[in-house]
Amino acid sequence: MFERKTAFSIAIVLQTRQQACLSLLGAIRSCKRLSTSQALHLAVMKFLSNFYVSAIIAETFLRMSQPYRIALHHYAGQVTFKVHVSDAHRMALRVLTHKRLAQRSSTPERCMSIPNDLLGCRQGNAESYERSSFSEMTQQQRKHKQNTAGILNALMSVEVDDVEALKAFVAKGGMELDAKIESSHLSGWSLVDVALMLDHRRCASFLMEAGAMPSPELCGTGALLNKIEALQKKTLKDAQRSKNSGLKNKEESRQLKHLEKQLLQLRKMKSIVKNCALPGPLSDATALISASDTITVEWKKPSKQANADILTCVKVEWSLSDSFNQIEGELIVRDIRDSRTDISGLRRGLRYSIRVSAGTMRGFGNPCIVTPRLLLLSGWEDVQDSFKLDNGMNEINMLLQDVEKHQQSAVWQTVFPKFCDASVKKKRTRLKSLFSAGSKFVRNCQRGIYLASVIYSEEKLLCTIDDFLPIIAIDENATNVLKEDLNWTMKLSMCWDRVQYIQESVATSSSNAHFRSNFLDAVAQMQNALGIKDIGRIHYKTINSSEEGTVFIVTVRFVDDLQSIQGLTVHWNMLSKMVCKRGASTAMDTLYKEILNVLNFFESSQIPLRKGLYLCYLKLHSTINTIRVVVPHNVPSMLPYVFIRENGHVSREEWEWLRLLTINASNKPLPAQRDFYNAIVSAASLLVRDLDIDSDLMPLQRLYRLQVFELNFGVSFILLLPRIEDVCSAPSYSWTEVESNDSKRGCSSLPMPVFEMIHLCTYNADFITIYCRLSIFIEHFLTVVQYEQRNCLMESDAKIYGQLLATLNEFQRRLENVWKSARWISTTASTARDKQSKCSLPLSSLLTALETQPTCSTQTDHQTANDAERRSAHSFSGSYSEDNHGEISTGVVRIYAAYQCGFSKGISVRLQIASTTTSREVVALVVEQLAKAAAAGSEHAEEADAHEYCLTAVIGSRERRLRDDFPPLKLQSPWSKGRLFIRRRDCVLAAIQRGNEAVV
Repeated sequence: MFERKTAFSIAIVLQTRQQACLSLLGAIRSCKRLSTSQALHLAVMKFLSNFYVSAIIAETFLRMSQPYRIALHHYAGQVTFKVHVSDAHRMALRVLTHKRLAQRSSTPERCMSIPNDLLGCRQGNAESYERSSFSEMTQQQRKHKQNTAGILNALMSVEVDDVEALKAFVAKGGMELDAKIESSHLSGWSLVDVALMLDHRRCASFLMEAGAMPSPELCGTGALLNKIEALQKKTLKDAQRSKNSGLKNKEESRQLKHLEKQLLQLRKMKSIVKNCALPGPLSDATALISASDTITVEWKKPSKQANADILTCVKVEWSLSDSFNQIEGELIVRDIRDSRTDISGLRRGLRYSIRVSAGTMRGFGNPCIVTPRLLLLSGWEDVQDSFKLDNGMNEINMLLQDVEKHQQSAVWQTVFPKFCDASVKKKRTRLKSLFSAGSKFVRNCQRGIYLASVIYSEEKLLCTIDDFLPIIAIDENATNVLKEDLNWTMKLSMCWDRVQYIQESVATSSSNAHFRSNFLDAVAQMQNALGIKDIGRIHYKTINSSEEGTVFIVTVRFVDDLQSIQGLTVHWNMLSKMVCKRGASTAMDTLYKEILNVLNFFESSQIPLRKGLYLCYLKLHSTINTIRVVVPHNVPSMLPYVFIRENGHVSREEWEWLRLLTINASNKPLPAQRDFYNAIVSAASLLVRDLDIDSDLMPLQRLYRLQVFELNFGVSFILLLPRIEDVCSAPSYSWTEVESNDSKRGCSSLPMPVFEMIHLCTYNADFITIYCRLSIFIEHFLTVVQYEQRNCLMESDAKIYGQLLATLNEFQRRLENVWKSARWISTTASTARDKQSKCSLPLSSLLTALETQPTCSTQTDHQTANDAERRSAHSFSGSYSEDNHGEISTGVVRIYAAYQCGFSKGISVRLQIASTTTSREVVALVVEQLAKAAAAGSEHAEEADAHEYCLTAVIGSRERRLRDDFPPLKLQSPWSKGRLFIRRRDCVLAAIQRGNEAVV
């Protein structure tokens, strides 16, 4: 039977999977012409958001390639090794480049502010900062002049409809397409506005395709004609005044001719705007729910016609009624390159209708109703027993504020004063360090622990003047790095600017953390030698040479500007040359051989999944001292995955059927539910095949039903779990064979703390950055305060240190709670391994349901809101849970409303519920459904809060209020023969009064 189900699911894969190639992101619009750093930051962050949405990623993890590979290169009859790059490398560079732009253009850093005297670089001072500020102001003024000149030159091309000359001016750069024209009669308009009003269609089309957007008054507002007429009257008055005053010289005659030319131009604009026709309706407008409060609308652009007016905008309107009697809101899309938009901030649980209208300068055409006509905003988290994890940003930001506030307190400033003489000491030693920096680099590594920096740019690698990697000795007597210390270095690499501050306090604490103290010294020497603070992220594992007892801790960083790192002791060398270089020892050879592996891991971990819904596989390996997560070798920031669909949102009705299958309910799936689970089965089949799991075991794989995991950038995924005993298994043979088997599947394994860090760095960088800074800070000063408290001789000092220690311990506790909530994989793995937990559904249940259940009949869009709500209430039976004492049965109950719900007296809802469904769940479902129906029908109703209502049974003048945890199907006679009412808890007679009223 299992073979038949597996064959069925594979057939679905072959029929439904689409093998589509995704093209690379288009040309990046330059941000150089923006005048302020804040504008640059906003532009970069907007690009990053769009980039992550459009990120190129394979449909399955096996189709993702490594960024780098070595290949043979034939040139001039010789064969050499050369490093080749793939699309993954180019995508990773785009992510890294724009992350750097975002960091440079961001506002001053809030995270754990550091005294200014501890932030100075070796080659920087106040005078250079003043010169750079003055230079920036001068550059902004120069850009403004260039922009103004470019706009005027382009305006001349637009006025004569010379599109080739316009293209040449735009190609030169240095001008903003949306900049306003500084002219007497065209002031406030842009180039594309003038082109549209002059009916110069070629110029207008080119500008709009290049990204220029018409002004709001050209988007069917009706104020355009009034403005043109006002300008026409003003120009006519100026020309008449000039004529009456008499033309005394050539300059006045030239001015009069210019005014007459302006007048003719305005008359032409008025005529064109007046004769502009309204556009026809758009076609193929569709909408889908992309979040619990967001609807994405997409439309098809009308085909271009010879005499048709150019569209300037699209208006999107939404209403709670499909008749659009009352408009809830509207949105104007002015970028005609976009054929879709998001409507966010909508009210959850309501049904919305949407329509779109095309607009020209004259106004908007007839609207097109979007299909489907009604969309119910819901999400998977609306299903009972589902829970949504918080990303922890609010909590960690509050903790950050509290820590910063505590740093400014009098007690902290007294115990840890600022090091005022730090800048003096640095000035005294700056010249010496400039010439002695190169002497710190190690050329021949023998026994010990060393710090190596892999800093690279496009096809180039930063080397010393002797063509070696920058290497600094950490400890020449040790040959091992503890796992805890390596994790600490990874966190420290997120905040290199804290190194000197920590060093100063370490010197006063006489800390016995020998490795960490030596590591901080080595980092400071590397920063001083290279002249930069950020020396890169720590590679997740050390590079070891067992023959010589050498251990390398490697940092890796991408640099987009070669000029940003220059010095007397370093230079840039070709990457291909350094990869094939032979070192002076076996340890150096090992390091050079691992350079490409380090770069491949670093760049692969930067690449996010593109927007959409995925199915991911959770598999853990348990060793003696750690738990390792199986990840794709080429996408280590994510679990093994398969793409399901572009819409990452899972609705309530899609997720609800999973709960019904858990209790073996006989409900028929809705069309949307059947399509959703067909897609899941096909994705599961493909994922199991890619992971080389025996097809006989596929029905035993489990879907995690408690949560849909939602990441940033519109990425969400559902977990596929192995059998309980296989979730986290210890290797039954050598670890080498386990790694070999994973490698054959295109996977590898990472320690869980490493995976959590790189996963968050890719999808929630703000959170992990703040967390690492706080963790390093709190952990370090806990050690310092504990040491100082032990050495106190005075009771008053010991008391002060005790207060500081209590505060830091509280900060540590809060930080651990935030981190625990963010570690979704640990929580999920623990739940998945629990044999008593009902967190999953075997695929066998889903396969059986899909084979045996017929599809329910589809409903038309013109049915009333009440019918829709009754279908919803009948299909979704509230809460289900398994009864350990007997077999679960279902029954149908009728619930009456004894409160102002927006409908006439006697309104009731029929529900099919399980024998374990509680009164609380029935109340929550009925109150919610009636509120939605009332809102959809624009009826007046009380504000619905399920906690204010209760379920009662009424017989005549007697009432029994049911406990919240009491199942209504377990009512005994005579109460089982009575009516069930929902009333407010404070209206004790409402149910009895409604139960004895005659319904007319």
